[in-house]
Amino acid sequence: MIFTLNRIHFLWFLWLSSLFYSSDLSSKKYNHEISINSKFYIKAPSILIKTLNDDSLIYSRADFNNIIDNHPEFFSDKVLDPEIAYLSQSDLEFNSESGEDRYFTLYAYFLRKKNNSRDCDRVRNEITSIYLNLNKLFHSFQYSGTYFGHQGCRILGFSEFSFIFLRNIGNLEPKPIVSS
Repeated sequence: MIFTLNRIHFLWFLWLSSLFYSSDLSSKKYNHEISINSKFYIKAPSILIKTLNDDSLIYSRADFNNIIDNHPEFFSDKVLDPEIAYLSQSDLEFNSESGEDRYFTLYAYFLRKKNNSRDCDRVRNEITSIYLNLNKLFHSFQYSGTYFGHQGCRILGFSEFSFIFLRNIGNLEPKPIVSS
């Protein structure tokens, strides 16, 4: 009796959760309203976004524009820390380790597009290099593991956020280290 009751509860839970899951997907997938962020829509059939580790993301026009419609945190005037932005979203596409990697890559891509200034590429590259070297250093201390591989994918998000943060507090140019 207990076994059957637990099985019935489990099946009821699965049925109930599938209703919520399917209604959530349908509301996100078919959002045909014109987005205020539509200026970021692509017109090409697909887009290729390069990452740091010689990998790349490829999205069709429909999927990419759907991401724009369903992730206003990428375009907010208040720039959130990438981890806080990730935790505040609920898109099932990004609900895994590799999904989180894609989210951070898109976070960096849109933040850079929104705050594009070519004259600051040197500072952006220096910040990214610092994050990469720290990740490699801690990876060597740990002797391996997948954590640092995933962090390598997420560094673009962290470095772009740091760049915006430094620019906003007025410390964009790094100061030379003076040895005594």
